[in-house]
Amino acid sequence: RISEQIEWKYAATIEGSVMSSKKVWNYSEYGISMTEENFVENTYSTTLFNSSKLPEKITLYNIVEVEVEDESSKNGAEKDESAKDDKGKKELEKEEVKKEEKKILSKISYYFYDDEKRILSEKEEFYEEKKNQTTGRVRNSIVYSTEKKFIYTGRSETPDLKYYEDDQLRVEIKYIDNDSYFESVHFEGGGVIRSKYEDGNKVEEEFFLERSR
Repeated sequence: RISEQIEWKYAATIEGSVMSSKKVWNYSEYGISMTEENFVENTYSTTLFNSSKLPEKITLYNIVEVEVEDESSKNGAEKDESAKDDKGKKELEKEEVKKEEKKILSKISYYFYDDEKRILSEKEEFYEEKKNQTTGRVRNSIVYSTEKKFIYTGRSETPDLKYYEDDQLRVEIKYIDNDSYFESVHFEGGGVIRSKYEDGNKVEEEFFLERSR
């Protein structure tokens, strides 16, 4: 079984070739997981797999460089307090600045399947760091979420689809057969555009307002 996979971005020379990503698998009594570092996009992710070896949760982080204060220089007696001129102060401050990599939560994806291992829903939560104005603490907060729900009717090889943004239905696709389907786009205020497609071509379109329930 695979334990590590490394991908390279090749250039004309060996010196110019760089590692683009690194995946590491972990096997335990609790299941299978994988971590991936993407050095091109500066991201880090963890993937948890279910008993059927299908991904059920992917957590994605952005890797950024942040400045950290050098405590030893801040508290040390060796700090040169005699640097009075502006140039000396700027050089001293520059020496005290250190940088370290920080993982910032970007997105969490959830996947659900039926007994036939078909995807039933795919939900994504997008995060940003927000600072509490009272406490000053920084926490990861959900900015918005999306969800795709798949319905297998047997009328076509492709399942019907319902797409949500922040739990509000936005797009709905219902298949008539393999070559034709209805697509409904929902707007704020109850407006709906419903289109019919046959062989990839739009043949009908209508706009109406849904009554509030």
